[in-house]
Order: sequence, then structure tokens, then C-alpha cells
Amino acid sequence: MNQNWALAAVLCGVGVIGCSGGTPDSNQLPTILVVGPTSGSSARNGEEIKNATQMAFDEIGSQIGGQKVALRFLDEGKDEITLAAAYEASIADPNVICGFFNWHSSKALVMEAVAANRRFPHLFGLGATGDLNVRYASDPATHSVWSKGWPDPPKLSINYVSSIEDAITAGDWVPGAKKVAVYGEDTAWGRSFGNGIAAQLVAKGWTVVATQYVPADGQDFRTAIAAIVAQKPTLVVGTFASAAIETFILQAQPAFATAGLKPLIVADGLGWNSDFFVKLGSASDGIIDQIPAFATAAAKTFSASFTQRVGTTPSPSAAGLAFDYAHFLINVLQRAQAGAGMTRQNILALQKDQILTGQFTYTNGILMKEYKYTAASAPDPVVGEQYYVFPVLQYNKGNGVVVWPAALRASPSDHLKPPS
Repeated sequence: MNQNWALAAVLCGVGVIGCSGGTPDSNQLPTILVVGPTSGSSARNGEEIKNATQMAFDEIGSQIGGQKVALRFLDEGKDEITLAAAYEASIADPNVICGFFNWHSSKALVMEAVAANRRFPHLFGLGATGDLNVRYASDPATHSVWSKGWPDPPKLSINYVSSIEDAITAGDWVPGAKKVAVYGEDTAWGRSFGNGIAAQLVAKGWTVVATQYVPADGQDFRTAIAAIVAQKPTLVVGTFASAAIETFILQAQPAFATAGLKPLIVADGLGWNSDFFVKLGSASDGIIDQIPAFATAAAKTFSASFTQRVGTTPSPSAAGLAFDYAHFLINVLQRAQAGAGMTRQNILALQKDQILTGQFTYTNGILMKEYKYTAASAPDPVVGEQYYVFPVLQYNKGNGVVVWPAALRASPSDHLKPPS
């Protein structure tokens, strides 16, 4: 049994998960449960989610069709059992009409199990693990309670593979032996990404010479790094969903240098913390990553407004996506209110019958041209240049330069550079 399903069964057995019930109190505001990690190693991301969501609702005066609504924030930076209990306790309140967003895959799995049992609609969670896709495919009627705001990792990691192979074909990088080492956090997210990109690279002639999954909140990765260095890889690929990725890089770069190695490093998610260069400095130079960018005028306006309001520079992956999806959610609530009302049942019906089928999309975002789902993509958004797409960046002095696809490069000379 999947460990997260087992967890759900345990919670059900002790009475944490129950049947939905209760009548909303007309004296209480309809409430959206916003989920993000405001404590722990990803607290910076959670604070960005919280602030960006609040900014979106502030723009409409927190009113939907003349009805005032409220936001309630749930800290995702807890262990799975504690979070599942807190999530269930939150949605036991009948005035909570839907859930919104989240950050970690492992946490999404346990919350989705609770939501499915309670028939509670949760929209646009960023937990990307393919395990959620497997659940949805097994029973779409049950698991349409949850929509993903970040697609299954292999749907995006293929862009790394394309950028690397294009660079080799063009002669921009000559790696010699095609030997890749995989690293990452030992979670549903880390393994989904690592296993997915490993398979894609193998299909292009690469040999996986090392695989090291480590604790997500670890501080000493030297043993895992030594195992990678021993295999002399020319490419190193992996991810963390927390600031631990910075620690990994700081420990890995000297080890590679001491061994006389210069591998190209993929550090997926490094840019989720917009201040990574403060800690890493030149250790981040040459690393490639894949994140959306504040490229449009509207995106730059949001970024400036966020910084003025909060005092920190926002990340597109946390604050930017939260802001876009919050506006998509507002559209959903407006449609529900204009129809049969902002109830769980009506929001769930909209998600199941209109959002996940592609009838209801969002085209006014600051990051993507269109947020769209189809029956074929669900529960993921559609991935593509006109839809959900992350360009591949290569860092230089803290700045991410788009190197793939060529159509999104700021300059024709912005091709992938070999590690130095």
C-alpha cells in the first residue's frame, strides 16, 4: 500500500477523517483555506504564497459578487500526520468553501486523501508528484477534488534534456562520456523529478552512474556527494524543494573541484529562493535551472509591488504562481457565485466539469499565456509554449539567462555555456 494511503487509513481509523457535514453559519464569511509552508526550510516560499494570495484578493476588495470572503492560512511546514489532522480540522468548518495551493508533494498526497474522503474541493496545489496523477487516473470522479498547479515533473524536465542535447549537437558543450549522476531530496517530489529525468536522459544515450536521494532538510551531504564524485559524472541533475539545495551546492562544488571534475549541474528549483546568490555567490555560476520569469510588464509591476509591500524580492515559482492561480480561483468563485452559489458542491462541480475538461481557462496571468487543463492532461495543466512552460536558465552572477528554447532567448548569443 502506498505509504500516504496507509497514513490516510490510519487517520480514518482514529477518527481524523470523517464525512463532510454541517451547515455554514450565515454570520461567518465564506473562507478559502490557503496552504503553504510558513515554517521550516521552505518558510520563505510559504510567506511568498501567503502574501501574493493576499495581494490578489486585495485587488478585488476580498469581495466576490458583492459577498465578502476571507482567507485562512494553514502552515504546511508540519509533518504529514500533524498536517493531515490540521487540514481535516480546518475543512470540518462548513464555512471553509475550498482549499487553495500548496508547496510540497509529500504534503499534497496526504491532504488530497483527506479532501477525497470529505469531497472537499482543493484547487491548484503545487505538489507535482506523479503519484497524484496515478490516483486521478484510477478514479477521476473521486480524485477530481484536487487540481494540480504544477505538472508531473517529467513533463517539464524533458526541457532540460532538450537544452542539453541541443547544446551538444551545436557544439556548445562537449561532455565526453555521457555519464550522469542523480541527486535530490528523498521525497515524492525529489524521486519523481530524479527518476523522470534519468529515464529521459537514458533514452538519449546517457548512463546513470550514481543516484543519491538524501533527507529533504539535511545539512551534511558530503557522503552522498563523495559517492557521486567517485563515478566522475559529466552531468549532475537533481532537485530540492527547500533551501537545502543551496547547502548541497556549496558542499558539492569544492568536492568536484578537488577531484578535477567540471560537471554541468542541473539544480532544479534553485531560483525558487530569489536570494540564492547571497549565499552561493560564484558557486551558482554555470548551473542550469528551470523557472518562469517576470518578463511581461504586468509581471514586473507585480514584482515591484510585492517588494514594496513585503520588503523582499519575490520568486516567480512561489509568489508569481500563487498570484496567477489566486486570480484563476477568483474567477472560479465569481462563476460559482453567479450560478448556484459559492458552496463546496458548486466549486467542486466547476473543477470537475469545466476546469479539468478545458472549458474554463485563465488567460490574464503574469507568467503563462494560458492556464488550461484538458481531459488528457488532468489533473495537470497543459504543458506547452502557449500554455504552461518554464524556460531553461543558466546562472551567471545570480542572473538567470534564458538558454532554451531559442525563441525565448534575449540574445542569439545566449546559448548554454560549458561549465568552467
